[in-house]
Amino acid sequence: MSHVTKIKLKFESLESLKNSCPALGLQFNENKQDFNWYGRHVGDYPLPEGFGASDMGKCDHSMSVVGKPNAYEIGVCKARDGSDNWELLFDFWQGGHGLQEVIGEGGILLQEEYVTCDTERQLVEAGYIVEREQAVACTAGL
Repeated sequence: MSHVTKIKLKFESLESLKNSCPALGLQFNENKQDFNWYGRHVGDYPLPEGFGASDMGKCDHSMSVVGKPNAYEIGVCKARDGSDNWELLFDFWQGGHGLQEVIGEGGILLQEEYVTCDTERQLVEAGYIVEREQAVACTAGL
């Protein structure tokens, strides 16, 4: 089964996307023009908007889960709308064989880390000093 979907966020900065990888246990694979997925589109799930069956598994760069060589990967593709943005595709069939544990349902954890990294990048470019602190969970009363 193939269930390739597109993460629903506009990725404007490839630098911020690269910087978001280590915190999630991902590796950015520069210029790797294919990504690991089921391997063929069988018509059981709609194709991501702007992509055809022959586009599946092809990309400009990819992202892989560190230490999980059998996990499906994320394809980083130039946006199909003519902008300078990036679109991220991945196959979520059976949790992407470990991918979805890392990036969250629909890629939400990746989206959050990207937004954080991109905000930090923009602040540094504006001349601010940015320091990230790890939040501590409150366990009082538990």
